[in-house]
Amino acid sequence: MKTIKAKIGETLLLLQKIEALLRASLYGVGNTKDTKLAKLLDRDHQTMGMLINGMKRQVELPEDFATTLDHLLRDRNILVHELFLQNWFDLKSESGLKQTNLFLNQIIENASVVLRIVIAFVLSIEENNSTINSLSEKKRKIYDHIINRINVTSEPDFGEKTPDEYFDAFSDQVRKKFVKKIKPKN
Repeated sequence: MKTIKAKIGETLLLLQKIEALLRASLYGVGNTKDTKLAKLLDRDHQTMGMLINGMKRQVELPEDFATTLDHLLRDRNILVHELFLQNWFDLKSESGLKQTNLFLNQIIENASVVLRIVIAFVLSIEENNSTINSLSEKKRKIYDHIINRINVTSEPDFGEKTPDEYFDAFSDQVRKKFVKKIKPKN
């Protein structure tokens, strides 16, 4: 069994992947007339909140997914900035460990939903939109680097399926369930 400290670290890495993937997805739907978004994407460091707000300005999100994003952001900020200030956070007591574990499980659950949806959204952008192909060389390198690092640092579990079978089933399932509802705004 993992220690709670290892789980905190793994959760932080998962959140970093989501932040990077949100940035990549915004490259794909970015409205070139939105100067605020252009400035955001040109910066080296954006907060998850800035990326989520950029996504909300550029993409029509189903209400339940927008709520999941908001909850993930709230919990991410607690984890990154305020965890030790939470009254329930105590790594020396059984109840503190239990509450911390529940908190991390909630983040991981929401992060998994967001990660799957944003991955499927990025895939649909790549298939149906020339925006990715028309990125400047600098932005295309950043986009490719993000996607590559997510692939390299992931530990996939395909169960009984081959990677291609798993990917096809996963892509179809997420596209049918979510991507049709998530559309770039005009």
